[in-house]
Parts: sequence; structure tokens; C-alpha cells
Amino acid sequence: MLLAKGRAHPDTVEGIVGFLEKTAWCMDDWIQWGSPAWMLPLGVDALAEGYPAVRTLVERSSPGDAYLYARPLGAIALLPPLADRREEAAALIRTAMDRSTEPRHEFVDVLTDLGADVRVLLAGRASRRSPRRRAASSGTTRSAWRTAGAR
Repeated sequence: MLLAKGRAHPDTVEGIVGFLEKTAWCMDDWIQWGSPAWMLPLGVDALAEGYPAVRTLVERSSPGDAYLYARPLGAIALLPPLADRREEAAALIRTAMDRSTEPRHEFVDVLTDLGADVRVLLAGRASRRSPRRRAASSGTTRSAWRTAGAR
């Protein structure tokens, strides 16, 4: 609610957005694994209500903060009530990627989770990752884990 109304204190926005992202991933996992039916609608609906606020943060983000807000937008858009908003979320994330100072591959992982076609973004990009970044990343996206059936 604070984010949606623009009343969150600037020092708390990053923490709130991080919480929303982690909660969205948890809800997605619960849906995939099956969980008590009474619990899911409450959490999923609450996150879906936060989508417009996080969308606004992505749209208004500085080049240095674009990825920070793109991650939770992608996570929230994976929830069933927002299935029809995934293309919109992917388009916003691509726009954020184009103006961001963060490496493009960070955004590609989020776009892949949303089911976006990232082949053009991947063409000729693998060699551009620094050795430090390659070592820091696992190289496996959530989508790859889901496809392989590992959870």
C-alpha cells in the first residue's frame, strides 16, 4: 500500500521490494508443489495487488536501480492472476534493460522465467560476461530448473 501510494520512505523501498520478490517466488513454489488451498489465495492476491506499484518503480527507475525492480516485477507476473500481464511485464523489463547499467544477462534470466523469447539477446553475448560474474552465477535459471524437473 505504501509503495502504491508513493508514501514509502526511500530507505525502505529496496527492502519492501525485496520482500515482495521473495514472497512471489515462495507463492510460485507453493503453487508448483501444491500447498494448503486456504493459504494460497491470500498471498497471491496480496502480491497481485502490489504489481502496479512495482510496475511504476520499474518505469521510473534510474539506470542503476532498473534490475532491482525488474526482478520482483518478473516474479509477481509469474503468479496465476497476472498470467495475462506477462507480456507487458517482459516489455517493461526489456525497456529497463536497455537503459540499465547492469549486465544484460541479469535481465535475460528474468525474461526467460516470463517465457519471453530471448534468443536475439543471447546471440553473441556469452563471451561478454566477465570471469568474476561467470563464477558468481550458477548459470542455471529458474526456468531451466523447472524444465529439468529439479526443484
